[in-house]
Amino acid sequence: AEADIFRAVTHNKGVMNGIVAVGLATGQDTRAIESAAHSYSYFSEKKYMPLTQYQIYVNEKDEEVFKGSIKIPLALGVQGGVIKVNQVNSASLKILGNPTSKELAMIMASVGLANNFAALRALALEGIQKGHMNLHLNNQIFSAGIENKVDANLCKQFVVKAQRRQDLIPSFKEKLTLLK
Repeated sequence: AEADIFRAVTHNKGVMNGIVAVGLATGQDTRAIESAAHSYSYFSEKKYMPLTQYQIYVNEKDEEVFKGSIKIPLALGVQGGVIKVNQVNSASLKILGNPTSKELAMIMASVGLANNFAALRALALEGIQKGHMNLHLNNQIFSAGIENKVDANLCKQFVVKAQRRQDLIPSFKEKLTLLK
């Protein structure tokens, strides 16, 4: 993401998906948060850069440690305005332990970093598209009423071998019922 502006944009979009979700739940001005983040990602280095950085270093115990960090400006409020009026915002803040503005900023930054790390992990392990398709397939199998883990795995193998034809899930369930 540091070498390619298009990768950095996608990278930061993933970060912001997590941050904006918490922002919406807690009554923040998400347009201002998005705007500030994207502006910051450019002006900090005079080119568009990722908001997160990762490194591997050796600690004092001679162990390799993977470290992620995020730098993002977050101007937030936790009382007054829409927060007092909207019960969802108040409830969300209560669930978070009634954080101060600074604590809420740290929570939101942590969610953004975690969201980004999950995306990087998916890219490194199986790819975003393949992972998304597997998630969708699992949802289709569950929606068809196939809840037994062994049966679900068999169904998944069947569908994948049939070029991912999810329309075959109901017929697989029928055949499974006949076998039992």
